[in-house]
Amino acid sequence: MKINFPKIVRPLPLSEYAVEITPVLQVWVNPPRDFLDRFGKFAEAAKDPKRLDEFRGQLYAWVSELLSQGEMDSRITAEELWQMVDETMSTDPQFWGWLQNKIIAMIKEYRTTRKNA
Repeated sequence: MKINFPKIVRPLPLSEYAVEITPVLQVWVNPPRDFLDRFGKFAEAAKDPKRLDEFRGQLYAWVSELLSQGEMDSRITAEELWQMVDETMSTDPQFWGWLQNKIIAMIKEYRTTRKNA
């Protein structure tokens, strides 16, 4: 018997960051290891300042994929993510770091927590 695991998404209410922010993102918490490993491969671009835009584009596409597996109205494109990061850097510079850390924590929690214990 073949068992197929679906893509599992969990809600990430942005109100956890600030109660005034009401959207809820959907985070894909069980991506395969090869998907997670892609981060390390394109992170090489981050080491070269001349390739910073390339790195940002790859990072935003990767995060966008994690945020685009749930409900259609919660999905975010790489371009929308790029715009959001640029806009919030001047008004709320801690948001992007918080969002990245929260997504990673959600994936780690899913991968390391026993299900239905």
